[in-house]
Amino acid sequence: MPPAGGESCEDVHAFDPEPDGLTPGERSRVIGARCNVWTEHMDSPRAVDYMVFPRLCAFAEVVWSAGWAPYPDFAGRLESHEVRLGALGVECRPAAGPHLWQSRPDAPGRPISKARREAMVAEFGIGGLHP
Repeated sequence: MPPAGGESCEDVHAFDPEPDGLTPGERSRVIGARCNVWTEHMDSPRAVDYMVFPRLCAFAEVVWSAGWAPYPDFAGRLESHEVRLGALGVECRPAAGPHLWQSRPDAPGRPISKARREAMVAEFGIGGLHP
């Protein structure tokens, strides 16, 4: 299950920095990708870690690898990523689900679907939603 209001690790891993429909000339101009994090609703570094990791690991694999592996292969490696992140003190969201202290039973939030988020972005006329 993806975090409330966000893309799942699998959604991020499915991101294609060179989507279908680009001409060869357009593809040659793709020099990178970015992964924005808007923190105005994240009240602490721990909250930022929770919202960013391990999805940032999936994003890095996609943009740093030529012909990245299918998601199940990445998911198998995610366990070692979680151990490494934990050793660095990163408060990531484990693949098995959030730790007790990473959830707020008093504030379930209002998650919206990816389709609704894309419709909201389209209303502003700024293009598609990317992980």
